[in-house]
Parts: sequence; structure tokens; C-alpha cells
Amino acid sequence: MNQISEMMKDFLKEEELEVFSPLMPAFTSLHQDEEILAVINPVGLENLYLQTCSSGAILSFGNWTQEYGTSQEDLADLKSDVDRILNSEMYVWSVVASNKMMVGLVSHEDIRYLDKTNQMGMDFMSTPQFLESVAKEHGTQDFLFWNPEIARPESRLFLC
Repeated sequence: MNQISEMMKDFLKEEELEVFSPLMPAFTSLHQDEEILAVINPVGLENLYLQTCSSGAILSFGNWTQEYGTSQEDLADLKSDVDRILNSEMYVWSVVASNKMMVGLVSHEDIRYLDKTNQMGMDFMSTPQFLESVAKEHGTQDFLFWNPEIARPESRLFLC
């Protein structure tokens, strides 16, 4: 158990959580101060996962992962990102073309690319032909919302 885990349990008290700790037989590889919080998706889609320890947290949703430190600013960003995902104000956009993948966390303000998967080396916003080239390569894309019934992908992200 750690302070970040306790803070996030309190923050997510209205959500259904499943908590995994090193005391559980299947999770003995976790360090003593680590926990994994699974926020159960009520509509039965992808769950949101938080791996916490005394030195930070990792947020995972679909193909998206983001690390956070222990500063007040990092923890405020963590809470904000979790809140925005759970309210379908942010969603994960995954694009696959020619055996390459690009993953972004999309909000109305911007797209945060996951560096380790941005194998295409492009930012579609600065490359107008990006979606056209992915479509020509018979690429695919996927939009992951916490609750797709209350949100839609931005039309600017559709393959041509």
C-alpha cells in the first residue's frame, strides 16, 4: 500500500474498483509498496488500470500508458486524466499501417502521442496527408472510449 494508491482510491470512491496487491498469489511479483487498481467499466468495455507505488503511478487504458511522478502537479494531472477518461472527454486513438502503430490520447484541445508507439514518426496535425496515406496502405484505426454511447471520435481523425 502507498499514498498514491490511497489518494486514488478516495478519488475513485464512486467507481467499482478491484485492487491487486503483492499479498495475492498471482501478484507476488509486485513490490511491497505496489498496488494495481482496476477501475471496472460499467458498460463492459475496457477497464482502466492504475499501477501505483511510492515513487509514482502508471495509468493504462487500452493501448495508452502514461507515467506520473509524485509531485503535486503530476498527481493533479493523473486525477485530471482519469476523470476526463471516465467522462469520455478523452479517448484513445490507435492507428496501424504497414506493421507500424501510433497511439494518441485525444481531447478537444490536443492529441498526446505515445512516443514508444509513434513508429510512423508523424504528427497527423502537421501532415495533412497523414490519414490519406494510412488509408492507401489499408491501415486501420480504433477509437476507445470509456462509454461510447455518450461520445464520438472527432471527425478530423477519420481515415479518408
